[in-house]
Amino acid sequence: MGLEVATYVNDLVAANPPGSDGKSQGDNHLRLLKSVLQATFPNAKGPWLQEITTAGAGVGPTFELYRNRNAAANDHNGAIIFTSKDDAGNKTEFFRITMKTPDPANGSEDGALYFTGMQAGAFTELALIHSDGITLQNARTDFKVINTDNDDQLLILQGANSSGQGGAIFVYGDAHATNAGDVAIVNDNDFKYAWDESDSSHEFYYNVFFAADFRGTNQASSRPGNGSNTQGLHWINSTSVLAVNSNGDTSNFGRAQDGTFMVWCSTGVAQGALSIAGAVCTYSSFSGSHWAQLKDGTKPEILPGTICDSIGKMCTWDNKHDPRLPRFEISTEVRSPRVYGVFGWWDDYEADKANDAFIVAVGVFYVRMAANENPEIGDYVESNGDGTGRVQDDKIQKASTGGKIISDIVAEVYEDGSKLYPASIHCG
Repeated sequence: MGLEVATYVNDLVAANPPGSDGKSQGDNHLRLLKSVLQATFPNAKGPWLQEITTAGAGVGPTFELYRNRNAAANDHNGAIIFTSKDDAGNKTEFFRITMKTPDPANGSEDGALYFTGMQAGAFTELALIHSDGITLQNARTDFKVINTDNDDQLLILQGANSSGQGGAIFVYGDAHATNAGDVAIVNDNDFKYAWDESDSSHEFYYNVFFAADFRGTNQASSRPGNGSNTQGLHWINSTSVLAVNSNGDTSNFGRAQDGTFMVWCSTGVAQGALSIAGAVCTYSSFSGSHWAQLKDGTKPEILPGTICDSIGKMCTWDNKHDPRLPRFEISTEVRSPRVYGVFGWWDDYEADKANDAFIVAVGVFYVRMAANENPEIGDYVESNGDGTGRVQDDKIQKASTGGKIISDIVAEVYEDGSKLYPASIHCG
């Protein structure tokens, strides 16, 4: 017969050449096969290597799997299968990448890639890439992003603008020029949450270092905060921290050996500390005070160190009388046995609910002495009947003793001539 005509592999007729063909046509058949193979695989160069050297933006080289039929929903339309032998010599499929058509409708087509593989001897669906995103299907599967140049490790952008920031999550590698080791969550082009890691700091901040509230809880329907017993942690507007635990300690501080384990500062200067030695805890530079309210609940100006007496009326919060804490008045009785302590300051915390004062009753503070008094170190102090103190006429501590002078250096002189002296307060 004459030499058949073919350009690609699918043009070849499997029954040709017949056995009756002359041997003289054998070389022609071989040349035809070479021509067909080169036309069908024009870019083949070595085992499964396709190479294109032409310049331009065109797509290539390409590898196409074509199922020549109308697809149905969720059809399997091609797969790449990876097989090998297990250690018993059995041919085993270890991994497969399958293309499915969740929606083959013309004009609204959806495609999906399914990644399945052996897991503990069972063929398991591990991951899915589809129009809704990327899904990790199996609970044993970790999601890892590895970038060997340690620059940008992970960028997730949503609604990004020209600068690449709309809603986004950024994870920066150790070699990033300005954000090494950082994690940032951005919304509407503003940093909302970020973890800043550098040689000198490890900081987690919200909207410029907790400019607004930050809360953490394991409760689904409520949040920790002022007036709430919800278990959790509340960072309150960059000013304070509230912690609530339904059962157990809200905080635990310690150290490996004796010494100071907590320090209180004001304007950056240490003012007080808690320390431990053996089984003994020491609270240093300490004043003990009580919340108290005036009889009429007002908030007039009262000078610090003013001697105050307790009265037969209890403090009230949330329309309930406190069973322990009495109200106070500025002492008007000479040598008053009702001395409660000295005025410290008004409590501005939740000042819209009550006018609460701190009355210092024990520890180290100040006492306001009358203008004509010049006490010495060690003198006991009692009420002068006008809110100031006077030197007690003996060295015996009594019910009327408010405190003891611990320094004869005047801390402040007020306009009425009364003087503020350091004192230990003995009313607690």
